[in-house]
Amino acid sequence: MCLKADRNSLSQASDSESLFLLNFVFFLSSQANANSYDDELLELLISHGLTAEVAQTPFLTPLISFVVSHPDGHTDTQSDDTAASQPGARVRLVASQLQAAGHWAEAGTLMLNYHGTHPALRTFDSAEDS
Repeated sequence: MCLKADRNSLSQASDSESLFLLNFVFFLSSQANANSYDDELLELLISHGLTAEVAQTPFLTPLISFVVSHPDGHTDTQSDDTAASQPGARVRLVASQLQAAGHWAEAGTLMLNYHGTHPALRTFDSAEDS
């Protein structure tokens, strides 16, 4: 089974649809791989504020990679204000969502990746292995 986002059916998701999306992600989390998601699904998770809820699933790693590779990208939650147009706005949005939910380590990992910190210094396990 492949989870690919359908812009027409999910872009205007309400709270109940966000809950459905989140439940579907949790259902697939045991079999998450590169074919289980696409950039559009990751974008929907960000725009619906669901990044903290997937922090404890296998989707966190691809989410962080997506955010780091598209740090200034458009999200549906962004408006035309100056904060949304600042460099790294998406990175700060996701990091703040993670921090607000108490996922400080995950938010820190995201910021270290974004700022280009050497991989050996990004996590305690990496530093310990070096």
